[in-house]
Amino acid sequence: MRKIAAIGFATALIATPAVASTDTDAFEKSGLTGKWAYDCAKPASEKNFVDTWSVVDGKVVRASDLGKPDPKPTKAATFGVGKTGRIYYQATGAIGVLTVELLVEAKRYRLWSSEDVMPLAGGQVYVVDGKSKDGGETQWYNKCD
Repeated sequence: MRKIAAIGFATALIATPAVASTDTDAFEKSGLTGKWAYDCAKPASEKNFVDTWSVVDGKVVRASDLGKPDPKPTKAATFGVGKTGRIYYQATGAIGVLTVELLVEAKRYRLWSSEDVMPLAGGQVYVVDGKSKDGGETQWYNKCD
């Protein structure tokens, strides 16, 4: 049964965004639903990020907890799975539009790329190919539930 579930998950990851009828369909197929953390055995903190992914009012939402819950969870304006199997989404913030790509492997994911694409933010690039501006690799989130 686990093998069938793994094959289903892998199939969902290689689908193109156009295959899903809506962003929430792509999200449900992506396997991101639920709680993820750097270390699921430890409480949320500034060293142990915890994200909870869900659908709220028809939008994909990522609520972060870094020791205290985020008062303004991220609502994805778009969400999809690319041909490479990476998950991508865009979220509109106070100063621009953040474009994010996640690398997913089995029951873990990490930030693969991230940039603010609006002129008000100066087109800031935060992460490229899994590395932050300082050159350090982004940390893996592990599936907790």
